[in-house]
Amino acid sequence: MTELAPTLSLRFSGPASNLTEADRAALFERTSCATDSTTTADVAKIVADVRRRQDSALHDMAWLLDGVRLDSLEVPPKRIDEALSSLDSSLRRSLERATRNLEKVH
Repeated sequence: MTELAPTLSLRFSGPASNLTEADRAALFERTSCATDSTTTADVAKIVADVRRRQDSALHDMAWLLDGVRLDSLEVPPKRIDEALSSLDSSLRRSLERATRNLEKVH
């Protein structure tokens, strides 16, 4: 498995208005990830590992990062349908709109 450098874990719950100004800046600052050399190096290692080991690398990362052993990388269509059916209709419409917007630009 690829060895990854330790990363800062930011976990917050509750409204953003409850965060300190420093915590809010750390949570919402997006440019730091794009320019952080450690993050860039970690991503390059992950991409190289997936290119080399393909699905095996993804299975290992699921275990390492999420603590799960996957039977398959594909989500069964029935499970997708169940998940979509369980969503609040306004949330589902918002997600579908976001999907359409992303498809337009990518």
